[in-house]
Amino acid sequence: MARIQWMADMATMVFGAEMNVAAALKSGPSSSEVKAFLDGSGPPCLFVAKFVPKEETDSPRDGDLEEKAAAAKPEPVPIIVAHTGLLGYPHSTAGMAEVGRICYFIRTAEVNKDIPQDTSVLFGELIGDPCAGISALLKNVTRPVCEALGPMGKSSPQHVSDFLRSLSRFSQELDETSSAMAHTVTLKMPDAKLLEASGSVSALASATSKRKKQEFAEMVAECQGVITSWSSVIEGYITTGREQPASPFEEIDYWRCRTAALTSIENQLTTKRARLVLLILSKSPAGVVDLSKWKSVDLKLTEAKNEARDNLKYLLTLERYLKPLQKDDVPAMVDGMLPILNAVKMIHHRSLLQHLACAYHAPHLDLVTSDHALPVLLAATSRR
Repeated sequence: MARIQWMADMATMVFGAEMNVAAALKSGPSSSEVKAFLDGSGPPCLFVAKFVPKEETDSPRDGDLEEKAAAAKPEPVPIIVAHTGLLGYPHSTAGMAEVGRICYFIRTAEVNKDIPQDTSVLFGELIGDPCAGISALLKNVTRPVCEALGPMGKSSPQHVSDFLRSLSRFSQELDETSSAMAHTVTLKMPDAKLLEASGSVSALASATSKRKKQEFAEMVAECQGVITSWSSVIEGYITTGREQPASPFEEIDYWRCRTAALTSIENQLTTKRARLVLLILSKSPAGVVDLSKWKSVDLKLTEAKNEARDNLKYLLTLERYLKPLQKDDVPAMVDGMLPILNAVKMIHHRSLLQHLACAYHAPHLDLVTSDHALPVLLAATSRR
């Protein structure tokens, strides 16, 4: 069909002619997904990505046999996979690992499969961070086009202006999300085979046979290494110093990224593999594992996350009042001073963590003496 050939041509520009995209879309395992997309019986979005089969772990070999087997093993051949659905490309495809770029097709109306192209199917490409890509598209394509079109049907100028402002705000939120996602912290996790024993941890811990005891001891040793790594990474991140911000917006970005990083750490600690580590260590014989240090680190993590989240929540109330400082608009700067001071007063009264330091050392001092609020106000006053 002409439409599938056009889709294959577009995807070939992304993945290269050597991938034989046309064969993958027309007759490969993904052909049913493509058919459902074009027929209208499937979701309105089709993602196409290049995947590489994961190498299977062979049983251990000795000496030269292992080296010869590794040398003779062929490299995995990348394949093209098309996938429909609200979740996009298949993150959890068995035996696959996604590599490279992603292209997508969006169905906007009933598709005539006998013609190669019309507005019923749209094509796009995502490279790297999708938030940054979509933001760039909105700022550099969508908004300029909408501005050039002028009046949009029967929409009033006010509605058009509100729509363009909404586009700008959404693009800014995407940029902020992209920046925050770049600061996530990855924790070491135990080997996946440890999950196979998750249903028998208690049995292994109370086993009397020598083999079972040895197996459980190995599990405990691995989990000890993992939790030691967690403690080191988390304490290192929490205690890392930083430079004085050059602008109030840098201070806000700092807390936004810190909130995202600490939240990502907490999310990793709630996964099944992380919970299994703590379960195994809690079942270890008395005196073998001391979890007191980990409990201390976990408490520091909770306090740091609450601090970052609270600071970000209240500092964001200042953001819109600080924007006039970026422009040479003296009247707007003067008009904005009273809202800034009111926002600072509100933060002082309502935010526990934002003025905790000054309240501890000198309760009569204002918020501006706080270790966290002072950089914001110093940066704001240094703009001029």
